[in-house]
Amino acid sequence: MSIFTKWRRKSGNQDGAVRLGRYTDAYKSLEQLSSWEEARAAFENNDPASAVLSLVQYLRDEREQNLVLEQGEPLIFSFFQGSKKIKVHLDDNRLFAESRIARVEGNDNSWMPHLLEDNYHFEFCKYAMRGRGELLLMFESHLADLTEYKFYYALRELALVADKMDDLLIGQSAALHRNTDSHIVPHEEGIFNAKKRFFRLHLDHLLSDLREVNESHGLHYRILDTVYAMDYYLQPQGEVMEAFERIHNLYFSMSLPDHSSKNRAAREILEGLSGMRDEKLKEEFYEVKHTFGILKPVDHITIRTLIDGERRNLSWYREQGNQDIIKAICGYIIGFCVFSYAPPQPLRDLFDMYFRYREPEFLSSLSGAQEGPHGGGEPVDKEKLKEELIKLQNSYQGRYPGLRTDPDQIDDISGAGFDCSLIEMAYDMDLDPVSDQ
Repeated sequence: MSIFTKWRRKSGNQDGAVRLGRYTDAYKSLEQLSSWEEARAAFENNDPASAVLSLVQYLRDEREQNLVLEQGEPLIFSFFQGSKKIKVHLDDNRLFAESRIARVEGNDNSWMPHLLEDNYHFEFCKYAMRGRGELLLMFESHLADLTEYKFYYALRELALVADKMDDLLIGQSAALHRNTDSHIVPHEEGIFNAKKRFFRLHLDHLLSDLREVNESHGLHYRILDTVYAMDYYLQPQGEVMEAFERIHNLYFSMSLPDHSSKNRAAREILEGLSGMRDEKLKEEFYEVKHTFGILKPVDHITIRTLIDGERRNLSWYREQGNQDIIKAICGYIIGFCVFSYAPPQPLRDLFDMYFRYREPEFLSSLSGAQEGPHGGGEPVDKEKLKEELIKLQNSYQGRYPGLRTDPDQIDDISGAGFDCSLIEMAYDMDLDPVSDQ
């Protein structure tokens, strides 16, 4: 069976669900894992061309439709990473990959020294010029020097840097101009308006709290919970995504001495976002495809450690009867996990379930089912929740035979009870995989 035939067998996003959260490539299908092993065997048999064909299959994400095979012999394919398209050529002797970063016009070369310095820090890639009119990021290797790991990590470096640097470079010099990327799909007007309303409503609500109670206990939980939730629901690009990452980094660095100073710094960043005009905001929300993720795969112990670290604060606020901060702590725990990590897949699905129950009206507006206010607040349908928990358990029973998602563990769906119950369910999951013996 040719590679073209295999690709025609399946295509498209087949589940129809609204896409949420940051992309990760940590969850590979059995077919993808088999392709990796085929590539390894082909390299061992000194057949790099066949190995690359198998690695192309490994990179292909059917749900993302992230990869396009343009020519079979010699092999030419393209894949997408955010705002960038990466084109890969394979001939008899070498592999060459490139991404067009910017068009260059005029005689201002002030941007060049920084990029030349970057070339010394890259492990695989380098910036280059095509003539005098186009800035590229490229990677090339003789096939005799290629391995499955070099192929994967070189293309990963190229893709992630290209996606990040085009936004950073444009605007630094009048000589650099954005390339037109036809794979970027603007949101339909209704989806953009729903995201815009959600963004402004939650941002304005948070800023109102910050202006009134700068030194409130637990305010950092409210900030991070809201930022992580907006990132998960809105999937922003460009300046909004960069602002959310700056706020995240504020709280997990030693650059500022305490939570009060970090809250003030976060407020300044959020105030800047609040002033963003609708025309600019439209440039931040659009549909893109990904091949590589930036989320770090972690095990269940890492998630349990994070939950254990917050138990004392949860207990204290429970004694104070502060339901809002309890919900914010739970939202912070789950939000941090999906903002920073690729946890085991059953946990990822459970966290996704949390977000889908948290803002039902907003998600309905995205799917076109209804319009209305986007503050959530609908009661949790416990029977539907039970069905989804049983479905989650059954989906992974073959890989995790001890996994139990007991619906009776969700014994309180009022106030912060639902949030806390899902946290405890995440903690208690038995994620010991089936033995290979």
